[in-house]
Amino acid sequence: MLAGIGVALSLFVGGVVPAIMALILASQAERDIAASGGFLLGAGKLRRIRKLAWIAIGIAGAIVLAVVLVWIVGMARSAGQTSYDGDVAFGFFLPNSGA
Repeated sequence: MLAGIGVALSLFVGGVVPAIMALILASQAERDIAASGGFLLGAGKLRRIRKLAWIAIGIAGAIVLAVVLVWIVGMARSAGQTSYDGDVAFGFFLPNSGA
């Protein structure tokens, strides 16, 4: 269930937390299944849970990478351009300077 929540929330990057929790619980469950001597079932579900959790982490990572790349491209496009009128330092001393 946590792995599914992780995949659903991975588009908002909030799915990393439930995905990591799902991986931790899956490893604990794997140890419990191995220690039970065949009395506990569910080893097949663990593979699916781990796959969904890693998918959620991958989607969140791809989104973070895309946002960083968009930010870098935006910064590169605005390089060399002034974002002010040029009279910022002397605006208080010049008469009628934008007030």
